[in-house]
Amino acid sequence: MNRRRFLLSACVGAGALLGGRFALVEARAAILMIVRKRLGYLQLDEAGLQQFAADLAARQATSPLKLKALQTAAPLYRHLHVTGYSALATTLNHGEERIVSAYLLASDFFHNGADERKLVRYIRLYEPHINLDACSAPFSRPVVIS
Repeated sequence: MNRRRFLLSACVGAGALLGGRFALVEARAAILMIVRKRLGYLQLDEAGLQQFAADLAARQATSPLKLKALQTAAPLYRHLHVTGYSALATTLNHGEERIVSAYLLASDFFHNGADERKLVRYIRLYEPHINLDACSAPFSRPVVIS
């Protein structure tokens, strides 16, 4: 076997491995990974986090193909801290911030006064144009008369 055939077979094998991994991963897993990575300092309710990921993936607010591609590269992505103003950094940070913001707005984090010591529980997706109750106003605080 010469070097060209070896390199060709290595590239074909790596492509097949990545393609198979891409086909098997779920967008929900990428959402979980992003929330855990960015909110690692908070105590998150695991069952609520799983439900949030399922709800957000079903809503398809973020491209499922992008989430699957991110989950395919998960071993590298978990340890990646992208900073700066490159196109990759801006795109990754924007996508992460959208998902993390959606989780925080959908949880009781702001209802509890943004207390980082309390367990953060998922309530439901933040959709103020659909749900017109107290849960749709996470920044509203009860009036305290002292």
